Amino acid sequence: MEKKIEQLESDAQSLRSDPNLDSEDKRRTLGLIEERIAALEAQRHQTARTANAAHDRLEGETISKYWSQVNKSRRPQDIQ
Repeated sequence: MEKKIEQLESDAQSLRSDPNLDSEDKRRTLGLIEERIAALEAQRHQTARTANAAHDRLEGETISKYWSQVNKSRRPQDIQ
């Protein structure tokens, strides 16, 4: 998925720098590419959320290193 996003971003960048394309065609194609990038990023985000939810469901209620780290209070300078 990362490779697809990187490829689409490089395609968009090369399209932006191409002076030979008509303005209307360029905008339409860029719009389609940016929509595809947004859809892939949303899919990546949803996959990460699902993985985190599954991990928390497995280890969230047992006393473990994961549980200790999740429930540890953090001072403002510790948050990154």
